[in-house]
Amino acid sequence: MLTPRQKMAQVVYLLLTDPGGFSYSFLKDNLEVNDRALRVFIQELKNIPELHDSQNQTRVQVTGRGPDRRVFLKPLDIEDTDTIGHVLSLQFAHTMLRFLKGTQLENYLTKMSASFLQGPDKQLFVNLDKKIFSINEWPKDYSNKSEIIKDCLHSLLYRKSLKVQYKSPGSKQGKAHELNIYTLLQYRNGLYLIAKSDKGPKVMVFAAERIIQTQKTRKEFRYPPKYSPEDYVDGAFGLIKWEEESHKVVINFDSDLETAITARKWHKSQSIKKLKDGTIQLSMTVSALEQVVPWVLSFGSLAKVLKPKSLKEQVVTEIGVLFNQYKKR
Repeated sequence: MLTPRQKMAQVVYLLLTDPGGFSYSFLKDNLEVNDRALRVFIQELKNIPELHDSQNQTRVQVTGRGPDRRVFLKPLDIEDTDTIGHVLSLQFAHTMLRFLKGTQLENYLTKMSASFLQGPDKQLFVNLDKKIFSINEWPKDYSNKSEIIKDCLHSLLYRKSLKVQYKSPGSKQGKAHELNIYTLLQYRNGLYLIAKSDKGPKVMVFAAERIIQTQKTRKEFRYPPKYSPEDYVDGAFGLIKWEEESHKVVINFDSDLETAITARKWHKSQSIKKLKDGTIQLSMTVSALEQVVPWVLSFGSLAKVLKPKSLKEQVVTEIGVLFNQYKKR
């Protein structure tokens, strides 16, 4: 049985590892304390100097009522000394995330940008949408998924399980899942959820556009302290990853592609070298080949797979299918 000091230390640890906070009911159940003891703990937390901000005000905050009452750590203040830098950064983020049009995330960005644009430097920001611009290559459209994205964000931030109907590729109807959402992931102008489903023990990736229905719950889950999205996608080329697989990939690129290949970080394990004949050789170790095949084919005759044999065979097969498809009249 934990002593009061040990319980206090546990509350501090929980808040520091997850500043988003915890509901009263979650803390009472896990610490085995009543309402009165929990109130005392929280009041003592507010008196800890290390949990104060630069104005010597406590960062320990309580919000909500009844079953939604929760305690959390207020974020540290960020000095507003570079308004122009903030505006430019926001505008760059806004233009890169145009595929979020029609969702709550776009509304947040628009309101935040507008608040800065009314300041004393507003004349500098005329035509800012033209001065800073990005091309969203083949973006997905989420304008009809606004409420679904909103429910996913609520689940993610408040750590509440979310019931969804999810339509997998090739299926004719949705399948019910109850998700604990760990990450909202942006990949190639699309949104994905890294989440654990009640249908199995593994953490999986769910495409937001394939969610056809959501239902919020009051069931709170604890965010796994050792989880990291980087660990989950580690070794993947794209989003596909198989735990039991590992492939050493070696590809030669024509010398005309030297800048195009060397200027990008294609994979965290990559190594690139220039051969005597000018050929650029890229090596990397990936956990799945499915998304490597179309990537290699996108370079046409300027790329040649050396390893592994299975990747060469998949590329050859795909070229054969394409040849036969265009050969038909």
